[in-house]
Amino acid sequence: MPHLKDESITINEDGTVTGLKEQLESLKENKGYLFKETEPTGTGGSLGNGGKGGTGKTITKEEFDKMSYSEKVELYNKDQDLYRELTK
Repeated sequence: MPHLKDESITINEDGTVTGLKEQLESLKENKGYLFKETEPTGTGGSLGNGGKGGTGKTITKEEFDKMSYSEKVELYNKDQDLYRELTK
């Protein structure tokens, strides 16, 4: 997964995993939109939007502000109306 650091995750001899829980908690705090439990709409890919004419707002302004540049570009390409609404 692009948001996890493989080198920080280890599987111990007893089968327990170390380092994953901390990274997931950090992702939930900093990129909460990755964990939203919403039904995907349209053909939307990873954002669950229906392309340029997206069918529903799935990202809040706060979540948008935390997105990386490349994530914002992806959102713009998938749902320009939502992108414009979030950048007002």
